[in-house]
Amino acid sequence: MKKRTGTVAAVLVIACLVIGLYMYINQAAQKQTEGKRTLATTLLSRDLSKDYPPTPYAAVELYCKTVEAMYNAETKPEQIEQLIQMQYRLFDAEFAAINPLNTLTETTKNELEKNKSNNLVLTGFAVDRSTNVEKWTEKDGKNYASLKAVFSMRNKKGSGDSVRLFTLREDENGRMKILGWKILD
Repeated sequence: MKKRTGTVAAVLVIACLVIGLYMYINQAAQKQTEGKRTLATTLLSRDLSKDYPPTPYAAVELYCKTVEAMYNAETKPEQIEQLIQMQYRLFDAEFAAINPLNTLTETTKNELEKNKSNNLVLTGFAVDRSTNVEKWTEKDGKNYASLKAVFSMRNKKGSGDSVRLFTLREDENGRMKILGWKILD
């Protein structure tokens, strides 16, 4: 009887150890999978039809994040195309009409390749604080906003900044869409 009790206890201890080891390995694998979540996968998991940026600041910040993700070495070519499509959904209809998606895709890919061959790396970006957003209403009754974003770049020769002044216009659904930008010196 004592032998059986000892055997049962040993089997229970071993079973608990095996279950504990399984849970530890499973938890470590989940953490490793979560750790591999890239900026591109995070951005692409966002559904703009349900979760559109609520402010001009947030719309420009999302655009800048898509640019940052495109310059990230971990981003796959198919993700770059999806990020370009995400940018396109941030564009005002008028801006999108003069920048067709296929042209935007080709131009963006060419620019990324050119910058890669020149060892040009995006080191970060900064968007004007939301308090710096300039807002106004035009005679047509539509609301507009503008704000600056700075992209920091570097290569073997040095580093520098590219400043863009974004203009946004509110669409019929109350969403601020990028109407265009100009590069400032």
